Amino acid sequence: MAAIPRTLARGPPLLGKAWELDPENGSAASSLLTVIKGLDGDYDEMKLWFARAMKADPRNVQACKNMLDYLDPKWHGSHEELLAFGRACKASGNTGTGITTLVADAHVRAVMRFAQEIQNEYLRSNEVWNEIKEAFDEHFARVHDDPREHCRFAVFCYLCGRPSLAKEHFDIVGDRLYATQIFSLDYVTRIRDAVRRADERRNQKK
Repeated sequence: MAAIPRTLARGPPLLGKAWELDPENGSAASSLLTVIKGLDGDYDEMKLWFARAMKADPRNVQACKNMLDYLDPKWHGSHEELLAFGRACKASGNTGTGITTLVADAHVRAVMRFAQEIQNEYLRSNEVWNEIKEAFDEHFARVHDDPREHCRFAVFCYLCGRPSLAKEHFDIVGDRLYATQIFSLDYVTRIRDAVRRADERRNQKK
């Protein structure tokens, strides 16, 4: 039986027991990423448990989200590491799982604590927009009916200065709005309402 690292020994006992009983338990390994992040943030242990989570389930989007959160500069990473991981998710080939579209979260996380002007300049650049759009285009080509991802993409469209496309995807979602790891339901609702108001103003000018 594999030894349990020191960080895990201080974590929730049930997670440790779950992994002891089943070393291929991707859910337990994924949850332990959050434990490590909240404790001492040991990078070697984080990599170890991320690898175990993905080995158990290569489509483990929650493990990828937890790793992305760990690499956020507000925790234990840097802008460079955050973007590199987001791009690795996009290049992973796990289209349709929600993993490849995490590149969009990485871009927003990278600048979300900067001044609004810097955020706008960065997110509305063609390079960033093309990466985000390509990831979502590939996802929607694989998964046609995915309201959560349409809702996420609508918010990213708005942030990237594409309000018309944001409106299209909010229309697909309708009233089925969803919170995400980085967007609260209140924030998503406010963005949806702003998009609708802007569309109404455009129509009135016609």
